[in-house]
Amino acid sequence: MAKTNGGKNPLTPLSNSDFQALASSLSNLDTGQSDDQFQNNVQRVIDMYSRAYTGAGGTDLEGDLDPARRKQAAAPIASTNQPLTINNAADLAAGLSGGTYKFDDSGLLTYNGKPVDVSADVANSDQYRAAYQQRFGKPAPLAVDVVGGQVTPEAKTELERKRDTLGGGIDAAVRGAADMASLGAADPLAALARSAFNDDGFAANLTRERAISGADEKVNPYWRLGGQIAGAIPTMTGLAKAGAAFSPARPFLGTAVADTAGGAVYGGLSNMEKDPLTGALIGGGAALAGNQIGQRVIGPMVERVLARGAGEISPVARLLTSNTKPLQITNARAAIVDGLRLKLPIALADADPQLRTIAGSATRISPAARETAERLLEPRGRGQAERAVAGIERDFGPVVNIDETGDALINKGRAAAGSLYDEAYAAPVVATPELDAILATPAGRQALSRARTIAANERRDPSALGFALDRDGDVVLNPVRLDPFQAQAEAKSTFDAAQAAHKAAMRTSGSNTETTRQSLLAARDQLRTANAALEKAPTPGTAATSRGYTTQTLDYVKRGLDDILEQSRDPVTRRLHLDEAGRAVNDVRSSLVREMDKLNPRYAEARAAYEGPAKEREALLAGRGAIGPQTTPDRIGRMTTGRTEGQMDQFRSGYRSGMAEQVDRMRFSANPYDGVYGTPDQVAKVDALFPDGVPNFARQAELERQMGKTQYETLGGSPTAARAAADRQFGPGLGMQLAGETALGVMTGAPPIGALTTAARATFRDRRVLGAVGRRQADSIAELLLNPVPTTALSAIDQITVARALASQAKSVGGSVGAGLTLPLIGVE
Repeated sequence: MAKTNGGKNPLTPLSNSDFQALASSLSNLDTGQSDDQFQNNVQRVIDMYSRAYTGAGGTDLEGDLDPARRKQAAAPIASTNQPLTINNAADLAAGLSGGTYKFDDSGLLTYNGKPVDVSADVANSDQYRAAYQQRFGKPAPLAVDVVGGQVTPEAKTELERKRDTLGGGIDAAVRGAADMASLGAADPLAALARSAFNDDGFAANLTRERAISGADEKVNPYWRLGGQIAGAIPTMTGLAKAGAAFSPARPFLGTAVADTAGGAVYGGLSNMEKDPLTGALIGGGAALAGNQIGQRVIGPMVERVLARGAGEISPVARLLTSNTKPLQITNARAAIVDGLRLKLPIALADADPQLRTIAGSATRISPAARETAERLLEPRGRGQAERAVAGIERDFGPVVNIDETGDALINKGRAAAGSLYDEAYAAPVVATPELDAILATPAGRQALSRARTIAANERRDPSALGFALDRDGDVVLNPVRLDPFQAQAEAKSTFDAAQAAHKAAMRTSGSNTETTRQSLLAARDQLRTANAALEKAPTPGTAATSRGYTTQTLDYVKRGLDDILEQSRDPVTRRLHLDEAGRAVNDVRSSLVREMDKLNPRYAEARAAYEGPAKEREALLAGRGAIGPQTTPDRIGRMTTGRTEGQMDQFRSGYRSGMAEQVDRMRFSANPYDGVYGTPDQVAKVDALFPDGVPNFARQAELERQMGKTQYETLGGSPTAARAAADRQFGPGLGMQLAGETALGVMTGAPPIGALTTAARATFRDRRVLGAVGRRQADSIAELLLNPVPTTALSAIDQITVARALASQAKSVGGSVGAGLTLPLIGVE
């Protein structure tokens, strides 16, 4: 070769790096390689040697080596597909020296600063790839076209020319759809499949697949983009459905998360050879951004389409849906349904705090809306006490007039015991040492004084009952009845009347004389008994020598002891709270009653007949007293211990009737439920007495509180805002208001520009809020939200539910479409 080259070594122009590259290429030659790999490596050796030969002054390497192959005209670049032999290639590596490839500012390839020709094989070398990446900021293509001896990046490569056909376009669309449908896994999967059928390895095959996709993006951009969009939308929609199912309460949030995750997977797989983490971040961010844009731009269009088949939805319901945060639809519906079940005039504004706030805003914006609130809510508020009493009766039992019921119980006891007491009082006198000892106690003597007073207050003659005063003025008990004269007089009067009636019947034709005859005989026997008693009676006012007491007189003494003990009775629990002295008095009473029951069994029967209703009356009054805050839940337990079922019924009746009384007292001053079911103690007491009725009443109390909040929100505040709104309807024109607001700002020290800006903001805000459209919306909102008819509220909440579901579904669809459009448009590099 030196001889052919004029005695010069043809490898002299090569740099050390060229020698190294040539040596590397020679070492890479292996007959065990695939045909393509071996041809490529040999061609690199030929290209390097051709450049060196040309630099040494040669013009036709193959022609000089073999005259039969001498070219007729030299080409700008000597690129050949004929490989050198192994020996010749080894000879070429002998004098290689180093050098550096670099692209200048004009895009020309240089070697050690001098422009050089480029062949396709050189352009695919590692040195060339490094220089290309450094100059153009992206990897060099697998194959290049060479024009005028230089690389032209804008020119089509051989691969691009093959793809730039109708068939290539269709294939580009299919590949694009597969790319998005697989979330970026199409190229890696294709490379993996190719690796099973060739020896190039996964990395080389993936490089080829990426090259094909890159060529499609250049020559078939619309085919590929269309395919990607066609694959992306159903894929992202499928992910969105999974996300919505994972977050049923806020499905559009679930779709956003799912789309973001899908975008991250796509970005990571599309950039797996370089920086998958960055690719995942870019892909996830792009999908999220597309999802959010789609929810806001595409979602409303989807919602309008869906609404056509959803039935009638009022404009107000749509307005409430689009201008509120997500409502707790389940809770709101439950409140309306419960209100309907409990027969409460519940409105839609009562069912949700957010709706209540909107109703309040409407009444402050529009005077007409406030008038609506007054018309609908004020009558409802006045009926709150009646509804509370109705709830008490429905859930706890009937409400009674406690005083009248107590009197009726006493009368019932008297009626049941009256005849028994008469029989007991008519029994013969009794006298025992035990009775004498009981009456001689201090408690007995004190009871005698009280018994004499009770008898006198009942308009009975104490002396006739045996009560007398001793020489010291103390009350003593005459041991024998002192009223035989009165009894004999009464008996004589009864006999005379019966005799006159019988005589009249005998003179009258057709009269029943047998009845009058029997009455006359009974009156005669009663008169005989009275006459016998009168004969045995001592002188009135003196002590008898024979000891004995009538049952009626001793009963008055028992009542005197009761009067003493009553001073120790708790007014709330109706139980006795006795100290040492009180317990001693109670023992004296017990001894007296026990002795009287023993001596006169009929008295025990009479007392039991009276005490049953009397104790029920006492339980009724105790139940009423237990309403007060001084009665704790623990005390309720002590008050009810040991009571019979009948007494417990009266205790409960007294409590619930006392609740009704308390509600009536609070009718115009406060929420009546707070007076009977507002504190923890009140709740605990009601729970203990009426466990079955508590759930309903508690729910009613809760809903009534919400209804009260609605009334306060709409009507409870100062009417200043409503008056101001009405006044502004007759205010100055736009220009005058703007000028006035500006002047006021300047007068208060604000800079002119700042004052004008503030004035404009305030003026146009008022105009917007108080404009005709704003007032009409406020009026419609108030009419819907404050209507106290539960069925109307249910209908409205159904419409809001449908509108909310449509909006949520539209957001999900719009977000998925947005994410599906965004990923193909931006790509991930």
